[in-house]
Amino acid sequence: KDELLTATNLARCRFVIKELMARDRINATELAKRIQLPQPTIHRLLTGKTEDPKLSTLTLIAEYFSVSLDQLLGHVPIRNQDD
Repeated sequence: KDELLTATNLARCRFVIKELMARDRINATELAKRIQLPQPTIHRLLTGKTEDPKLSTLTLIAEYFSVSLDQLLGHVPIRNQDD
């Protein structure tokens, strides 16, 4: 069984995505547009309505923000650009 996306990991992932969006000053609609995903997909992920997001969705988000999947899932800290 894939333990990559436990409820705790998903909560952490939502937090990380929101932090990255705040860092880049974009909202969910803008993120969806930039990575060419339906806005409801991003909204459901960020509100916790999706309990099993597709790996392809998370990969697109990670690639957009130039972070690894481990960073997106909160396993590895994201270094600030200023550090």
